[in-house]
Amino acid sequence: GDGSSSRGTTKTMIEALPHGGKVRRDGRLVSVPTAHETREIPFRDKTRLGVAIPWGDVSTAYQSTGIPNITVFLALPPGQIRGMKALRHAAPVLGTSLVQRGLKALVEATMTGPDAQLRERASSTIWGQVRNAAGDRVEATLTTPEGYTLTARTAVDATLRLANGEVEAGAKTPSLAFGADYITCFEDCDLRVGAVS
Repeated sequence: GDGSSSRGTTKTMIEALPHGGKVRRDGRLVSVPTAHETREIPFRDKTRLGVAIPWGDVSTAYQSTGIPNITVFLALPPGQIRGMKALRHAAPVLGTSLVQRGLKALVEATMTGPDAQLRERASSTIWGQVRNAAGDRVEATLTTPEGYTLTARTAVDATLRLANGEVEAGAKTPSLAFGADYITCFEDCDLRVGAVS
């Protein structure tokens, strides 16, 4: 996307720094080194370099689909990816309370997060690929409004649907609660799915 992170998101990333990465392998969460894998991601406008990150989708995508092997990538400039790889060696120091407090104080002093104007004009693009044992592949791209804007819209909508009794009680991902195409009912969300030859 073309947005920026909030203070809260950045602080959460700081807390995760000493723990490396996570992927799902054969249905289990597995620890991996920070930025252990990169790949070219064919977005609609151009191909970008992505790096593996320990995002929540390694859990939620598994809950929604049962797919046993999941890696989440984030498109970043090559210099930032090199910086992430360099952090592997600093993990023990990054986990100390002194460094954690210092980094979070720096975030408080220097970051403001995306303002209303940026949230209004920014967008996000998500790409996904699934592959079966025979090697058949399907890819999808999803363009959405800026991430925090979309989160607010979906949270309000989901809350209203729950309050109206449209969903049975229980812990569910949005796609399990409201259907696989739930995201497409929101303005400026464009999902395209197709087989890869």
